[in-house]
Amino acid sequence: MQLEYEIEITEDFINYRNEYKNKFRSEGRNENWRLMHADCLLLEWYLISSGKGENPNTMRYDVVIPEYNRCEIKSVNNGGSVTIGSYTRQSEFDHYIFYRFNQPRTRPMEIGDIVSLKIVQIDTKDSIESQCRLSQFNESSKSPKYYVWAQDGKFVEPDSNFSVYKQQESVYSKPLFA
Repeated sequence: MQLEYEIEITEDFINYRNEYKNKFRSEGRNENWRLMHADCLLLEWYLISSGKGENPNTMRYDVVIPEYNRCEIKSVNNGGSVTIGSYTRQSEFDHYIFYRFNQPRTRPMEIGDIVSLKIVQIDTKDSIESQCRLSQFNESSKSPKYYVWAQDGKFVEPDSNFSVYKQQESVYSKPLFA
């Protein structure tokens, strides 16, 4: 499987993103934040639209890729972590695919943008979830969230979950993976 991509944003992707944006709970977040969150669907959309993966027609996982079967695709945030919610942990699929945007994102994607990204880790669901840590920012009224650190060697000190939540996720100064 190819690990690096340069993708031009098309009207098809914008329509795909906007359709899925409305499936995410807004939880008081503004429109730009919701669009940027849904922009994380780019790799999923690209693999399906380019014929490298198949649309599973379920919300339980993102794509079916021949060599990995049922896959959940997650974007690594700027601090190096990936948030994995209870719904995802309860879903049945085979592999996680973690990717990172090569340049920081400061606005929602627009038609004509060229976006570079790199797959930084592909591993089995069991392996990834055995390394998850309970988030310290869980609210008692909601399902617990977990986080895991992608194994691509890009960590900030202290590790943070800053790009989306504007807060530190942990105080670890070294990655949790050897």
